[in-house]
Amino acid sequence: MENKNHITYGLIGTAICVVLFLSQWFAKVAPDNAAFKWGSVLILGIIIILSCINFSKINGGDVTFGQVFANGFKTTAVITVLFTLVYIIFYLLVPSYKESMIEFSTKQQLDAGATADQVAAGREWMEKYFLVVAVGGIVFLDLLIGVVASLIGAAIVKRKK
Repeated sequence: MENKNHITYGLIGTAICVVLFLSQWFAKVAPDNAAFKWGSVLILGIIIILSCINFSKINGGDVTFGQVFANGFKTTAVITVLFTLVYIIFYLLVPSYKESMIEFSTKQQLDAGATADQVAAGREWMEKYFLVVAVGGIVFLDLLIGVVASLIGAAIVKRKK
């Protein structure tokens, strides 16, 4: 039976993502801040790759590409599910978050030269579908990053098989 580590690395990854998310919110860092946006992507990828490397190590290298990839993807699933739950709880507990994100989006539309009607329509749409779009974005991006990082992790680990 193979040793598993996806829960441990998933919890570590979730904790780091939550700390970054809350730091950005409470420090009032703009949502389009490159350091936070790309830093969290990089950290998520590194955690998943480290999970793959550790998985091979704790199994003595007696693993296949598919087993290592599956472990990385399980780590991704743990992070995605837990972070999404934390995000939804935060959304429910901090109603000003939604309004802040809608204001940010409105400002971006105005800066891009949108008309008043376009801005109003965009704002109405965001009010209605904010949580669905936010959760969908989290799930899609986390899974995309997870697939890529799992492939990289599975490709670079030492294996006997």
